[in-house]
Amino acid sequence: MLRMDLPADSEVDDAEVRVMVQQPGTLRLFEDAALNVLAEPAAHVRRRRAVRANCGKDGQRCCRHALDVVFAQIPDMEFIVQPKSFDAGMCRGRCPPRYHPAHHHSLLQGLLRRREQRGPRDQHDKQPRVPRPCCAPERLQPLDVLFVDEDNPTKLKLSEWSEMRVVSCSCA
Repeated sequence: MLRMDLPADSEVDDAEVRVMVQQPGTLRLFEDAALNVLAEPAAHVRRRRAVRANCGKDGQRCCRHALDVVFAQIPDMEFIVQPKSFDAGMCRGRCPPRYHPAHHHSLLQGLLRRREQRGPRDQHDKQPRVPRPCCAPERLQPLDVLFVDEDNPTKLKLSEWSEMRVVSCSCA
């Protein structure tokens, strides 16, 4: 019996299957062999609800917005050869209670703030004591940068700058 495990999103188009059996002293090819496929669903894995990477039409709630960076326009960044520009992304928007919290603490903070706003306040205390959660990067990716070596201007160096691209945002 032959067993092959393939990822769930795998596709095989027009695959050719040849079945060969080797017995002592002989090698036999079965021309009209059939392939039976038994698909077993993987164990159910609970996944976090997907969140759009970029903002939708309204863009009022916390989400990722494009932020185009052109290195030539930034002082002291003339040494960068590539990339000339890239989308760094940025997070912006409101964080109402229970909206895409980064942590349980963020969820709790949003709920406490809402309760504090609805309840009676001290007349001298104009500002709520619990601040609202802020829209902040949730996941970041590195950026490969090719630049001129400051010790030897005839040399180029390649470096990975960590956490340079915002992939997604959440309320923290």
